[in-house]
Amino acid sequence: RSFISIIQLAPASTPFLKKLARQTGDMIQDLLTFVRHGELKLMPPNFNDLIDGSILMINVPKEIEIVRQLDDNLPEVAVDINQMRRVFTNLINNAVRAVMAKDGGRIKITTRKLRTFNIFAESEWLYVEILDEGEGIKESDLGKIFQPFFTRHKESGGSGLGLSIVKKILEAHGAVI
Repeated sequence: RSFISIIQLAPASTPFLKKLARQTGDMIQDLLTFVRHGELKLMPPNFNDLIDGSILMINVPKEIEIVRQLDDNLPEVAVDINQMRRVFTNLINNAVRAVMAKDGGRIKITTRKLRTFNIFAESEWLYVEILDEGEGIKESDLGKIFQPFFTRHKESGGSGLGLSIVKKILEAHGAVI
C-alpha cells in the first residue's frame, strides 16, 4: 500500500494515475477484509450519521439524486463502525454504478425500526434499504452476486469482492442481506 499512497499524494500524479491508485487501494482493502477474521469492535453508532458519512466518501455524480428517508427513532444496535461503513460504501457505490449505466436517476436510502415477535420475546431490528433506479441485475446473475470475484464491471475497476464482503460483514454481525 505504500506505493499506492505515494501515487495518491504526489502532486505530479495525473488524474488517471490517482484514480487507478484509488481503485487498487480499494481492491487491496477488499482483499484484506475478505481474508481477515478479526475481532469486531462493537459500538452503537448513530446509523443515520454513518450512512450520511458513507455517502460523503463516495463521488456521487450530479446526475444522481440521493433521497434519504431516515427514521430518527432507530433501535440501538452495536456494530463495528469501520466494517459497517464498508458495507454502506460498497452498497451505495454499486447503486451509483447501476444508476450511471442509465445516465442518472435516484437512489433512495431508508432506515427504520422493524419489530419482530416470536413466542419468547419481542425484539427490535434495524432495517436499512438502499434502492436505485439503475440497470438491475440479470436474472441469470442473481445466484452469483455474493460469490467472491464475480463482477460485470472489471473494465471500470470492479473487483467482484464488494457484495461478498458485504454479506460476510453482515453475517459476522448477525445481520441479513
